[in-house]
Amino acid sequence: MQVSSLMRRGVIVAVAAALGGATLIAAPTAAHAAPTFAVTGISASATTMTVPTTTTTYEFTLSFTGDAALDYEAYDHSYRGGTVTLIDGLDSSPSYLSVDEPTSPTPGQPAVYKLSLDQYTTPGTYRVSLPLSQWNGGSYLAEQVPTVDITVLANPAITLASSEYGGYGKYSKKSKWTWSYYGPRYVAGATVKVYYKASGKKKYVKVASGRANSSGDASFKGKKGAIRKKGTVYFLIGGVRYSPSVKSPAMKLVRV
Repeated sequence: MQVSSLMRRGVIVAVAAALGGATLIAAPTAAHAAPTFAVTGISASATTMTVPTTTTTYEFTLSFTGDAALDYEAYDHSYRGGTVTLIDGLDSSPSYLSVDEPTSPTPGQPAVYKLSLDQYTTPGTYRVSLPLSQWNGGSYLAEQVPTVDITVLANPAITLASSEYGGYGKYSKKSKWTWSYYGPRYVAGATVKVYYKASGKKKYVKVASGRANSSGDASFKGKKGAIRKKGTVYFLIGGVRYSPSVKSPAMKLVRV
C-alpha cells in the first residue's frame, strides 16, 4: 500500500498500526497540548513616518506561538502576502506600497515584515496587513492577519521641490496682481498667502491670499495697489492634515 507524503503524521501512524507493525500513540493530554496558533505581540519601528528623500525601510515584527511540527507561511489561505491600503488621505491617486514578507516563519522567533517608503510616497493613513498562516504540508489549517495603521506625513523639502509659483501685474496704485501656485495634490485645501517687501523696506506684508483646490493649485488676485515697485515676495503654504506649513524662498519681482 502506498502512503502519500502529504498525509498527516497521525494518518501514517494509523496505517502502520493497521499493518501490525507499530504501537499507536495516545493523543496529548491538556498539559502537553500543542501551543495554540496565535500572534502574541506586534511591534513597529515607527507608526508615524515622514516621506523620505531616499528610500527608507521600516520593520514590523510579529511574535507568535504554534506547533513547531507544522509549517508557517507569511501569506493567507489564498496565498496573498502583506498588503498596504490607503484608508485616509488628500490624494485621490495614492502611490502603491508593498510589504516584503519573512521566509520560513518559526514559532517563538520574530517574524519580520518590511515596508519601504521613497520620495514618491503619498502622505496619508495606511493600513498594513501582515498575514501569517499555518499549514500541514500542503493543507491549510488556520491564519492570523494582524494589522497596523501608519501615518505618513509630507516632507516640507519635497513639497517645496514639487511647487511652482507665479505672479504678474503692473507697478501702480490701481493694479491688482494675479498670483498662482502649483503644488502636489496632498496640499489640497491649504491656504496660500503671498508676502511682499518693497525695495528699501525692512518688513514683509501680506498682499494676497487664496486656497489650493483639489489638485493642489491656486490662482487668486491680490490687493489693489499693494505692489507699486519692485521688491521680493515669498509664498506661505498653510498646513493641512498630512502636510505641515511650508515657506518658499524669497523671489525677486522683475519688470517684464
